[in-house]
Amino acid sequence: MSTSYLDIVNEVLYEINEVPLTSANFASSTNIQRFVRAAVNRAYRDIHDEEHQWPWMVTGESSDQHLGNVYIETVAGQRWYDMKSSATEADDQYAHIDWDSFTLTEEGVSGKTAPYVVEHVPEVSMTDWKRYYSATENRDKSDTQTYGQPRRVMRYPNNTQFGLSPIPDEVYRIYFFAWDQLIALSDHDDTIVMPSVYLPVLMARIRYYVHQFKANTEDSRAALAEYKKGIKRMRYDLNPMDDYMTDNRTMAV
Repeated sequence: MSTSYLDIVNEVLYEINEVPLTSANFASSTNIQRFVRAAVNRAYRDIHDEEHQWPWMVTGESSDQHLGNVYIETVAGQRWYDMKSSATEADDQYAHIDWDSFTLTEEGVSGKTAPYVVEHVPEVSMTDWKRYYSATENRDKSDTQTYGQPRRVMRYPNNTQFGLSPIPDEVYRIYFFAWDQLIALSDHDDTIVMPSVYLPVLMARIRYYVHQFKANTEDSRAALAEYKKGIKRMRYDLNPMDDYMTDNRTMAV
């Protein structure tokens, strides 16, 4: 059963012996009840800021999850592509992109048949692209119009677009992994988007803010320690393979 914004707020209010809220008076709450509402959102944001790749925030746009959870199709002669074409504001963009996950494939492209090209497309910095590739590729675009299969991806400075080098010569699918922005809790029936087994970590962070508000220094420290321990457990449970080193010096660009 999912946990609502109202559920969490009232659990905290019960703990500190304050009057719980109802769906009817939730939006108009004042004083300590209003503070607890704000503390819940603040703690909720804190947990999501601890990691860029919590599993429950993975974008679910692509059914072909072995390559990536998002893809775009290239256009012959076009270098730059929107990361998220439906985004109209900064808050609509993806929260995090795995720039090491970009993969090019012909699979799924209209008119293409097996065997398909499937290749990793490593990221290069804009500095390196300008230094080693841009002059030749820009001449190709303006003069001979000879393009090619993209071999590298560049991150546009505002993080809303990516570029491909060389400029695509035909249609390909470019897959990558992306994570959504966290949506702040607002209405009483908004759902907490995280596994219920980790709700005690959220509660610990909320207690930290509430005890600070009430100047309960000792209880605040205890809640903070509980929160840090909980975050450590979440990282171990959910991202167990993060703490290793890789070497991509042999990767062709």
